[in-house]
Amino acid sequence: MKKLINMELDEFLRRGSYFQAFENEIAIIEMDGTFSKQVDVKHDIPLRLDALSIFLICRGEMRLEIDYRPYTVSANCLLDLVEQHIVQNFQLSEDFKGYNVVISRNFLSESLGNNRTLPSDVIVSKRTHPTQPIDPEEVLLLEERIKGLIYYIQQSGHYFQRSLIMNQFSIFMMEMSHIIRQKAGTNIAAVELNSKEQLVGRFLELLSHHSREHQKVTFYAEELCITPEYLTRILKAFSGRTANKWIDNALMTEAKILLRDPDLNIQQIADILHFSDQSSFGKFFKKHSGKSPLEYRKG
Repeated sequence: MKKLINMELDEFLRRGSYFQAFENEIAIIEMDGTFSKQVDVKHDIPLRLDALSIFLICRGEMRLEIDYRPYTVSANCLLDLVEQHIVQNFQLSEDFKGYNVVISRNFLSESLGNNRTLPSDVIVSKRTHPTQPIDPEEVLLLEERIKGLIYYIQQSGHYFQRSLIMNQFSIFMMEMSHIIRQKAGTNIAAVELNSKEQLVGRFLELLSHHSREHQKVTFYAEELCITPEYLTRILKAFSGRTANKWIDNALMTEAKILLRDPDLNIQQIADILHFSDQSSFGKFFKKHSGKSPLEYRKG
């Protein structure tokens, strides 16, 4: 099995000169059919980048594996990769044209503040459904916003460069989120997060990072400095799901990702997910999917 590469954003940026980058916080990559030959990372080796990565596909076709599942992403599409996504076998068609916006988590938080651009359920769904078809005119709109970002990244002598980049990035994110909300049929009005919504957001972030090794509500409650009962009550009111249901769903997602990796056997997956034995993992998986891990892998 090829070893997974975990890479910080600053290390990734040091590997090429094809970026329009501002410090180690945001980078824009203009991509064409020759790009995949330029990057100094072997494309068949799994890579997890510690950053948010947004692709806008304008023309042509992109093929890659995300969490060991093959994807073909064609023109007029958005692709969102979060820090937990594993990417490999990256290929572009000869006629490809697109952009990749790579953002550090700190820059994202600082730019958006409490301005929630996407509801939590949509954010969580991106973990397992990272692609979003959009209309050609929406592609043109987002391309113009990205070109605005590139312009300000190039203005290294501007006294307010950082603020201008942050403002331009916020506009890009709001335009993108407006499009996604419309496709999802959700309310497009930006809202300020109240204290309970902030708590839910922090829980979801913890869950995305720790679901493989922590399956007890008490761990997340302690990290959030609240009681397990209060956490469950807040999550139930916010989403209709208990904390245990959120944890089980996240664990199932991780299990399905690992089962797509042919180099891992069932016992290894059970160990990675901190089950006491293979039998316990099998019972958990069948309870939530109706199939055994082996049946799911074969299907």
